[in-house]
Amino acid sequence: MRRNFTASVFGLFLCLTFVSTGRAQNGGTWQLGAPMTVARQELATGVLDGKVYVIGGYDGDGNSTATVQVYDPITDMWTSAQSLPYAVNHNSAAVAGGELYSFGAGGGEVFVYDSNSNSWFAVASTHYLHSGTAAV
Repeated sequence: MRRNFTASVFGLFLCLTFVSTGRAQNGGTWQLGAPMTVARQELATGVLDGKVYVIGGYDGDGNSTATVQVYDPITDMWTSAQSLPYAVNHNSAAVAGGELYSFGAGGGEVFVYDSNSNSWFAVASTHYLHSGTAAV
């Protein structure tokens, strides 16, 4: 009896989940945007002022890169931003307080991006060095 009750509750839960998920997605569509101008992987992303920043990673040849590309979904165009001070891979990014941060790789520093001056500034040390990345 208990087994049937648990299965029924679980089944009801799944049905409600699919119904509510379907409603939330109703009317949404995926669109293919402009391709990135530089092939990369193992990178970090963050959204600042409605634009997607793609930070660091491995380039098409498998080398760490400091490149920062910016996608504007309104214009469907990619532009370049100031590169990080050195190449990174497997890094992370976050936006907090209206500022874009890059951290978790390289020389163990946390950088913040100033979109007004198109510059990166070191703001803290993570006290951790990512063994797969060397400072340039």
